[in-house]
Amino acid sequence: MVKLLSIKNALLLIIIGFLSITIATYIENSESKKSAWDVVYSSFWFEFLFYLIIAVLIFNIFHFKMYKKEKLPSFVFHLSFILIIIGAIVTKYYSYKGHMFVEKNQISNQLISIEDYLQIKTSVNNKEVKILSEDFGSLDKQYNINNRFLKLKDKNFIKFGKQKVIKDDNSRVGVMAFEILTKNNRESFFFEDKNILSLKNVDILFNLKPKNENKPYFKIDAHESKRIQFISNLDITTNFEEKFEKNKFHEFHQGIIYNINGNNLLVNDIITLGRIDFVEDEKGDSALILDVTYDGKTKELALIQKNNSFKYMTNNIYFDDKEFIISFGKKFSELPFSIKLNNYNLENYAGSNDILTYESSVELSDGKIKVEDTIKINKPLTYGFFTIFQTKYENHDATFLDINYNPGKWFIYIGYILLTAGLVLNLFNPNSRFRKLLSSTK
Repeated sequence: MVKLLSIKNALLLIIIGFLSITIATYIENSESKKSAWDVVYSSFWFEFLFYLIIAVLIFNIFHFKMYKKEKLPSFVFHLSFILIIIGAIVTKYYSYKGHMFVEKNQISNQLISIEDYLQIKTSVNNKEVKILSEDFGSLDKQYNINNRFLKLKDKNFIKFGKQKVIKDDNSRVGVMAFEILTKNNRESFFFEDKNILSLKNVDILFNLKPKNENKPYFKIDAHESKRIQFISNLDITTNFEEKFEKNKFHEFHQGIIYNINGNNLLVNDIITLGRIDFVEDEKGDSALILDVTYDGKTKELALIQKNNSFKYMTNNIYFDDKEFIISFGKKFSELPFSIKLNNYNLENYAGSNDILTYESSVELSDGKIKVEDTIKINKPLTYGFFTIFQTKYENHDATFLDINYNPGKWFIYIGYILLTAGLVLNLFNPNSRFRKLLSSTK
C-alpha cells in the first residue's frame, strides 16, 4: 500500500495528467472544443486521475509527517498541488461565463450564454412539458411522450444561408413566406403547413384552427384544391384602405399589407402545394437542420438563428394536432447583480476609422452595495467570484461585456503562491534534497 501511494507514483500520475491535458489541447485545436471535453476533460478516468493524485499527496503528507516544522517546505509544496487540483475541480463544476449587452442609461442583469442551446416544449394533459434543454451537439435522441416517441436527428449545420419557398406538387401542404412590419423594423417568417405566430395582441394562424376563439386571431387557409382565404375575429384593413368584416372568409392576396390589431402583415409568397428549403447564401444566417419524427411521421425543420443576434429563433411544428415548440439560440439567465451603463466611450486613431480604445462607465448593484467603475480593455471589474471584461465594442450607445464566474480560481491562485513559496523554502531548508546535493558537490 505504501509503495502504491509513494511519491514516485504521485509524480507519475501528475505527468500522466499533464500529458492528458496536452492531448486534449491538440484535439481542441485540430477538431473542436466539444471533442476535447468528450474525450478527455469530461471523462471519468481524467477526473478520477486527479482524485487519485490528491489521495496520494494527502497520504504522503501524513505518512512522512510533513506537517512538522522541520518539513514545512515539503508540506507547503504538497499542499500547493492539492489546492490547485481542488481549484480545477471546483472550476469544472461551478464556474460559468457569458455575455451581457447593456444600452446607455439602461440596467440589465441578464447573462447571455456563449453556447447555442436547443429547447423543446410541448403539452401533455394540458400541462407544459420541457422535453430538452441543453447545448446542441450531435443530436440523435429519442423521447417517450405518453407512449409515443419524438425523435430528433441533426442533418446539417449551415453557417450562412436563407429560407426559400419552393413549389412541390408532392408535398400536399401549404407554404407561406411573410413579414411583420413595424415603424422601425421588419421581421421575416416562414410557415409550412400548420403553424402559429403569437404576437402580443394577436395570433397569426396558418392552416390551423384557433385554440381560443375569444383571443384576437388572423387565420390564413392555403390548402390543396382550395382558394387561399383568411378569416379573423377582428375587423381588418389594408394599405389600399379596404375593410373586411370579421368572422367571415375573404379572398387573400399576397403583396398587400393587412393591418391586424395594429400589426402590419405582408405576405411575399404563398402557395397551396410546396415546401421550405434552407439554401446556402453567404449573406444569410446560420441554421441547424433537423429531422423531427413523431408517431412514425418525419418532417424536416430548419432552426434559424440571426447571426449577431441573441434572440431565440422559435419554430412551431405540428404532427396532426400535436404541437412542439422548438427553439434554437442563446440561453438567458439572471445574475445576482445588475449593471447600469452610465457612459460608453469609443475612440478612433486620429484621422482613421480604426478603433483605438473603448471603455464602459458602469454602476454595479446587488441590492446592498453599489460600485461605480470604468471597465477598460485591460482593466476588468472584479465582484466576488465574478470578473467583468470589456472585450468587444458595440456602438456609442451600448456596451458588450464578458462575465466570468469562477469560485475555484482562488484555490488555484493560493496554490500557485504556495508552490512558489515551497520551492523557495526548499532552497533554504538544510534538510532538503537540494541542499544535501549542494553540500555533496563542495
